[in-house]
Amino acid sequence: MLINFPCQLRQPLVNLKRISLQESEYLTTIPDLSEAKNIERIDLQGCKSLVELPSSIQYLSKLEYLNVRLCEALKNLPCRIDSKFLGEFHLRKCYNVNSCPEISGNLKYLDLSWTAVKELPASISKLTDLNCLDLTGNIHQLSKLHDVDLRYCKSLHSLPQLPSSLILLKANNCESLKTLSIRSKCNFSYIHFANCFKLDLKADAHLAIQLMASKFCEGGNQSRILFPGVEIPQWFHNQNVGSLVTVQLPSHRHQFKGIAFCIVIALERSQSLPEIIFPIDCWINCECRVKADNFEGNAVICSWQCFGIDVHLLESDHVLLWCDPYSEASQTGLMNEEGWFNKYSGHEVSFDFCFKGLPELIHMLHCNIKKCGVRLLYVEAKTKSSRMFDSDNEEEESNSKRIKYSDDQEVSFQV
Repeated sequence: MLINFPCQLRQPLVNLKRISLQESEYLTTIPDLSEAKNIERIDLQGCKSLVELPSSIQYLSKLEYLNVRLCEALKNLPCRIDSKFLGEFHLRKCYNVNSCPEISGNLKYLDLSWTAVKELPASISKLTDLNCLDLTGNIHQLSKLHDVDLRYCKSLHSLPQLPSSLILLKANNCESLKTLSIRSKCNFSYIHFANCFKLDLKADAHLAIQLMASKFCEGGNQSRILFPGVEIPQWFHNQNVGSLVTVQLPSHRHQFKGIAFCIVIALERSQSLPEIIFPIDCWINCECRVKADNFEGNAVICSWQCFGIDVHLLESDHVLLWCDPYSEASQTGLMNEEGWFNKYSGHEVSFDFCFKGLPELIHMLHCNIKKCGVRLLYVEAKTKSSRMFDSDNEEEESNSKRIKYSDDQEVSFQV
């Protein structure tokens, strides 16, 4: 049973290539390794009493592998590791480690799962060979994290539990992404799963996305979700084939909270367009017209725009869902002083979707709107809590129960 190293080792350390002390659960310290200039592997997995690593580790220029997984008492790490050969660094379940060393070199695997790390080192941006970054059980603690950009992480298979502070998630072209893990307290506003085709194989992944969408819309905040698919979610009661759908406006303005829009974008080209095209040069436009004899007929009474949707990057049909709460819609210049929802309440209106932007770009896109849907969001007076999605039939009520959640519940779906 190894408890401590002797202060001086009999053999010179210069010839030492490996240290393997897995499961030495009573080991508390590691000696100075500054003379072990040729060491390549250090494996200390399961050394549960080990509190710190010697600072001399940062100077081991030939180190290729460092494993301190399950070192539950470990607190102190060197401030940096300068080995250009380091390929794997394992810190899984080092619960007391709250910072990650600066790392240089060709690191391919970094496991920070179930640690207390609060901030990634600045050097993470220079690890161009990094294939796997594991933040399982850890990233949700980043309470100030707003944006996560995972575009073109083609080997990413799952998304861990994400912090409730997150607003924007871009996972475009994550070809292997299958699993989503979401919390009901999430505050996402923008989620892009463009070309994540593994999410399109089974219904559970779509159900997870639709659950997120309904949650965002219920929150009354602007939101946008993009994912592969060919169907409008069922909870869009007003939907139609093509780019136009008609809706009966509610009779009482005070119940109204906003509108959720959804379209299926169908591609007529065989590949994505060059990155040189900027998303702001193309957007989705929705125009609303009233259908009543005593009003202006075909005149546009209100319009909405959805920007930054990366249509040029799409490689197949996609579903775009976005929500505009009433407080946002009421700011459009086309409204009169009374507000058009108040003026035209109880009447039938049409919503017409189309692409807008530079004419030459629209021509290059070679896409159209295959299906569209609109959902009016409002509060039901008959319930104690505010619900913006009612149930028109027993079947939908059954479906709504199936995705019911509480404030603290985590919902995971695996394809």
